[in-house]
Amino acid sequence: MIRKKAGVNKHLVTIGLLGCCTGVGVTHLAVMLAGFLSSKEHRKTALIEFNHAGALKALRKLYSDEKTDFNNCFEINGVDYYTVSNDREFAAIFQMGYEYLVIDFGHEWTDNISRFMQCDIGCVVGSLNEWKISRFEECVTELEGLNISGNFHYVSTFGVQRFGRDIEKNFRIKIRMVPFEPSPFLLHKETFTLLEILSHSLM
Repeated sequence: MIRKKAGVNKHLVTIGLLGCCTGVGVTHLAVMLAGFLSSKEHRKTALIEFNHAGALKALRKLYSDEKTDFNNCFEINGVDYYTVSNDREFAAIFQMGYEYLVIDFGHEWTDNISRFMQCDIGCVVGSLNEWKISRFEECVTELEGLNISGNFHYVSTFGVQRFGRDIEKNFRIKIRMVPFEPSPFLLHKETFTLLEILSHSLM
């Protein structure tokens, strides 16, 4: 059954994922991260889709059991998946006793940047492919220019790592490559190290 807890968990950690542009695999990585936290870290975890892509609708149709569906929520492998469309629905999930909330903001930079910046941990998802690297650099420039003390991880799902060296040097950041996983539900051990890094604060 879907886990509905009374009260607020004081140890709640929110992890926001925001893509630099379309097609960089934000949802794929979010599912990987939520599954890791639930299965390997044994944390009560929910994944929230707060964007207009509607990816979870297809996921729900393929994988969920009708017995575990509840309004805008369904469960797969111990992770509760939510689709929300407004701040009221978003805030309600914070009251349900989860230890981790993984929030998929898609690539809706303008609409969700303020929500993203309020997360305990932010993960900027880009691509080091030649035709997308300029947008990646624009996003890094915007965030680093805000001079805030946020905990941001920068990751690339595609491309060649050496193409990001100038960005790393100019902004004194680390861009981590996401290992290729054909299915976000079947992870290899080499992926666990990255997911552990992304689920912890930089502080």
